Amino acid sequence: MNDENSGSLTPPPFNKKPGDKMGRIVLYNLLGVLGYGVLCRAAGEGWFILDAILIGLHTLACIIAAPATGKMEWLLAAFLVACVGFGTCVGLGSLG
Repeated sequence: MNDENSGSLTPPPFNKKPGDKMGRIVLYNLLGVLGYGVLCRAAGEGWFILDAILIGLHTLACIIAAPATGKMEWLLAAFLVACVGFGTCVGLGSLG
């Protein structure tokens, strides 16, 4: 039983997963929604309308970016921006 790898403690080579870029695209877009959502909430009452407009423009930009870049991750980002943004907008409207 002479196994060559029995004493070796070297880790396997690190390979980036294909989903890494998708996670970054979605993360940055959700951070953007969070950023202007917080700013609109901090500005006071009635700013949820601006938040709704920004969410619509952000979603449209993501939809346009999908075929322009050839990365369909932008469609996932657009869907999540619209869903999270809608919830944020409804929450801001009911709080104000």
